[in-house]
Amino acid sequence: MACMPIPTVSEGTVTSVNSVTIAAAHTWVGDVTFKLVSPSGTVVTLMSLPGILEPLDNGASFSNESSNLAVANPITFIATAATSAESMGSTIADGGVVCAASPAGDGICQFIPNTGAAAAGTLATGFTGQSSTGTWQLCAGDSVNTDTGTLNSVTVNITIGG
Repeated sequence: MACMPIPTVSEGTVTSVNSVTIAAAHTWVGDVTFKLVSPSGTVVTLMSLPGILEPLDNGASFSNESSNLAVANPITFIATAATSAESMGSTIADGGVVCAASPAGDGICQFIPNTGAAAAGTLATGFTGQSSTGTWQLCAGDSVNTDTGTLNSVTVNITIGG
């Protein structure tokens, strides 16, 4: 996996991570995994190989979900979304663009995180009580080396308490 550092603006104790927005370009979203890592090393998987229930969290699987990610159409992981990350791209044609307007996409830009075969953890509780200070990271993995992708930007919305 390749990781992008995300500097924090607010310092304090994390009450919850409310959302993560990613602007990325990648062909074939079905072989992509995104994970958020706190400064203390806690990992919460946001998405793992949409379209397949992989047996292990080891990057050795991929799905037939062939839609794409585009920088112009950022995706947001948030618990209140209507669509699971596991279903990302499932309602658009092969080669369509996730979050793009019709006819290229379905306009769905918000997704409930889905850990797939990774250890359970949620944005709301996975980081609770940890210090927000330090470098957060968004890590992305591609389980098929013939596809290409770039991480352009990541925004993490964190609630700080006490």
